Amino acid sequence: MDIFQLAEELFAEPAPNRLSFGSGRTYCVTKSGEPYLTAETDCTFHQTCLPACIWNDMLFLADDRHIHVIQLDTLSHTQMEIRYGYLCRFLPTDDFLLCATESQVFALDAQLQRRWETPAIACDGVLFHEHDADGNIVLSCCQDPYPAVWTEYLLDPRTGRTTALPSDD
Repeated sequence: MDIFQLAEELFAEPAPNRLSFGSGRTYCVTKSGEPYLTAETDCTFHQTCLPACIWNDMLFLADDRHIHVIQLDTLSHTQMEIRYGYLCRFLPTDDFLLCATESQVFALDAQLQRRWETPAIACDGVLFHEHDADGNIVLSCCQDPYPAVWTEYLLDPRTGRTTALPSDD
């Protein structure tokens, strides 16, 4: 069985496969430990995170307006439009790929269908944190970018339901 992983560093030698969806940000994927794929996207204006992950043998890359989905065994490509704002991060779970934009979270299933999306819960980014004992995910949601004001929520990854956590104030 082939195991695909995002490489932590750029390859010294060219990979046998290359995909380009823009320029400026490069991702490298290994297959069973060997260089396999180099994929490039446009740089995004937010450089604080690298919106990429591998889930179900698919590579997910985000630029300012799209999620590029590459089926790693065939290198076929699908492009999905990000409906609202820009994508910040991915969080793979067993059942869904959670996608955080600057204002909300949505879930993709294995067929790349949106299963649910939260209402707007932030204005400048959502961070995924630990899971609680019930499997909910703690989110930090930026309400005001300067000075930063954050609110925490619990997210049920199966339903998309959010519950505000009491603040420490």
